[in-house]
Amino acid sequence: AAVAGLIAYSKAAIDLAIDLGTAEIAFMKATGASQEFARSLTNSFAETRKFGANREETSAAFQGLFTTFTDFTMASQQTRESLMETATVMGKLGVSNQDFAQSIQTSTKAMGMSAEQASQNMLDLEKFSRDLGVAPSELAGQFAGARDMLAKLGSDGTRAFKDLAIAAKTTGMSIESIVNLTNKFDTFE
Repeated sequence: AAVAGLIAYSKAAIDLAIDLGTAEIAFMKATGASQEFARSLTNSFAETRKFGANREETSAAFQGLFTTFTDFTMASQQTRESLMETATVMGKLGVSNQDFAQSIQTSTKAMGMSAEQASQNMLDLEKFSRDLGVAPSELAGQFAGARDMLAKLGSDGTRAFKDLAIAAKTTGMSIESIVNLTNKFDTFE
């Protein structure tokens, strides 16, 4: 029984290594990325599987960041992998890879955050959504959708967005309709 268990474990490890290698090759083909860059997929998967993520979820997070977050290819390996891990975990909570990546893009480009700060901002918004009683996927989608308004507010964007989310929850209006109302005025206040 011990030998059979060892054989099964070895086979599973080999199958996983082949699967990850295939995923790296597919990513390099699809994006033109280097092997070193694609290796981040394997490194991140080693961390994300601790949260119950599979290779496909980690790969989808990688793809979403690569195609949407323009500074992703210029980020250090550590930052890239940290972003992929956060995106994968957020995906497990229902946040789409596209919304996560768009929010990182907005946070870094329009709100002056570093990639690490933007990632932490998304984790903070996830906690805020639970405290507010709103699904993380819904709030993240609204945050990504409010990028034009957030860009106007710069570093105050997250605070203003949270205020909007509270107002939306209280009034029953959507954040989009509140933003449309505020766009008629010179300042958010």
